Amino acid sequence: MSKAFVKDDAPVEELVIPRRDLTDGQENHMTTEGFEAFKAEYALLSADKQADPLRLQVVKAALESAHVIDPAQQKGDRVLFGATVTVTDENGDERVYRIVGVDETDATAGKVSWMSPIGKALLQARVGDAVVLKTPQKSEELEIEKIEFIPIPAGRTKA
Repeated sequence: MSKAFVKDDAPVEELVIPRRDLTDGQENHMTTEGFEAFKAEYALLSADKQADPLRLQVVKAALESAHVIDPAQQKGDRVLFGATVTVTDENGDERVYRIVGVDETDATAGKVSWMSPIGKALLQARVGDAVVLKTPQKSEELEIEKIEFIPIPAGRTKA
């Protein structure tokens, strides 16, 4: 379509952005670090006249729906939201996962959603427990080695 037929000052159509992996009524859990990263991104996008309006709406929706949980305030001997969990796989290889919100996931950084298969497998487990991670490709047993409730470094968000 030619730019001649588009009004530059036309309001951006309001979109309903569904939260990934969340069903109606589920809270959009987010770590404090993730929330701060989204706030910073929103401030940058809001100040940038060339910012992608859809990205601005996605970030705004994530902030508005966030139920913020500080990992450093979590306690106990079970894996909870915000936990950093060290596991050993069937080959004896160690992996570290951080249980984060659906908007914060970053597999390359070990940040997994609490709604993902690995997140669901780890939640409520204790040190010494063996959990089974089931994916469409395979089933894998993981042993819980360590559970920590520490601040999760903020990083690139993926919404």
